[in-house]
Order: sequence, then structure tokens, then C-alpha cells
Amino acid sequence: MRAPSDTDIPEAHRIDPQMRRQLATLRDSLGPRGFLSVADLKERRRLYDRLGMSVTAPSEQPGVVRSDVVLEPGSTVRARIYQPTEDRCEGGLLYIHGGGMVMGSIEAEDAYAAQLAAGTGATTVSIDYRLAPEYPYPAAIDDCTAALTWLMESGHTLGIDPDRVAVYGVSGGGGLAAALALRWRHRRDPRIALLALAAPMLDDRTGEQGAQPALGVWDSEHNIEAWRHILGDTAGGTEVPADAAAARATDLTGMPPTFLDVGSLDLFLPENLRFANALATAGVSLELHVHPGAYHGFDQLAPGAERTRQAWAQRIEALRRALRRDLTSP
Repeated sequence: MRAPSDTDIPEAHRIDPQMRRQLATLRDSLGPRGFLSVADLKERRRLYDRLGMSVTAPSEQPGVVRSDVVLEPGSTVRARIYQPTEDRCEGGLLYIHGGGMVMGSIEAEDAYAAQLAAGTGATTVSIDYRLAPEYPYPAAIDDCTAALTWLMESGHTLGIDPDRVAVYGVSGGGGLAAALALRWRHRRDPRIALLALAAPMLDDRTGEQGAQPALGVWDSEHNIEAWRHILGDTAGGTEVPADAAAARATDLTGMPPTFLDVGSLDLFLPENLRFANALATAGVSLELHVHPGAYHGFDQLAPGAERTRQAWAQRIEALRRALRRDLTSP
């Protein structure tokens, strides 16, 4: 078997050199279309979870204690609680995993949630929301709303101050996090301390994203399929509500302070920039980072790259500022 080569990657010269090999390996193992090369969705989910667990192994994070719970009696939706054993603060963090709302799990992103808990000192709750197409909209956003409600109302049993709760979401989980903030913004108290979005999936109108190289990580084809699973025949139409696709919101007044980062080669770059501009126009406090040469999921596929380390440091610093009363930076 030949070694993976970045010469097979479209416009490889635009990609950060420290991220090319990992992308070439993914394309070599799955094919140029990435996970869409696997027709069976259940098998695709298995491979996605296996990839997530393998690139972050070992998943055990020093100084973090894990416990699995069901937040609502009678529910089948799990959550995993990460409690820091050192440098712990009264902040809480709701972690919403990625996977385009059709893949992903607590296990696939266990190491990332643990990394945030250890880095911020905040008790972190990762929600294993229901996936489409078996559970289309609004199942996932309803699960996330229930998780945030539990965190705000019952988190005191874990030593969490409801005024120091942030929401973090990546990719599809970022889309859910933004939609959750839209649902939550009209509540007077408690408010979300920080909305942290990593390359969020915000807009079902995929044709409006602009041209990006088809790298096989998360391209237009992936996005179109996922939104059809989530929204059915309404995807891309005129009747999609904002808590299904946050880019549909026409007024972002009252949104919480927001941190947003995205790669310059990410399919979501145009919609993320439009959303960031709408936040700024609405007077929302905003921290925005665009990482040059980075593709979708760069922080998961290339954890050792310098830009990945920078991205994680920026996220953790922003969360610490929002969640810690001492305002101590790492």
C-alpha cells in the first residue's frame, strides 16, 4: 500500500503544512469523498467515532473525574459530567459535540470535553443528543435545551454558579449551540456567560456558502445530505426557523458574548463571517479568529499542529475569562 500523499489533495499548497499529512491519511483511508464514501450511515457513525477516539488517544485527562448520567427521569439521552480535581472554579460548561447532527457521540469527543474541563477548571457536561435522520429537528435542540436547563437549575449540586455557565459547540454542535443561545436569549436570568463556537454549522442554504475546495472532511455534499436528514424537504426553503438553522435569525440582539473560530479553508467560513458580522451589528461582544490554512475539523485531525495548539489556547483563555471570578488567564 502506498503512503498517503498530499499531492492528491485539491489545492494542497493552501493548507497549513503541519495539517496536510493527517488530511492525506483521512482521504487515503476513506476516499476523496470522506465519510460519504461509506454508504451505510450506521457504519459511517462507527468509523467517525473510532476516528475521534483514535486521534485523541489516550482519552484519560489528568485531574478530571468522569460520571455518566441521564439528566431527565425516563429519558434515554445520556450526558457525561467532567469534574476537575484541581484549580476548580464555580463555572459550568455545556459541551455539544460535532458530527453534522447526524454523527458523533460523547465518546468520540471525550478527550476534548475533558481538555476544556481541565483547562478552564469548570465542571463540564457533554450531552449525547439524539441524531438525525432517526430523530429530525427539533429533537437535538430540545435535548440541548433540556441539558442547559438542568445545568442552570440543578448544577448547584455540583458546585456550579448559574451565572457562570457557558455553552461550547463544535461544527454541528456549534450550530446547536447558536440555536440554543437564540432560544435562551430572552430569559432574563440566568444568562449564558459565553457562547463559544468552533466552525459552527449555521446555514441550511448550502448553495450560498461560496466555493471551497472539496477536501473530503466536510464539503457541500456532506452538508446538503446532513441538512436533508435534519429538516427533510424544508431544507433550503423559506420556512426554516432560526432554532433549526441559526443563520436564519434576522436579529441577533440579546445574544450572549460570543467567541467564534473557523479555518480559512472551511466550508463554513462564509456563513460564519456573516453570522459574526450580524452579531457585531447587533452590539454583541465578539471575539473572532480565522485560522489561515486550516480546514474543517483541523483541531481534531491535526492535534499536534501549532495552529491547533493556538486555537485551543484561545478557546480556553476566552472561557476562563467568562467562567472564573478571579479572571486568571492560563
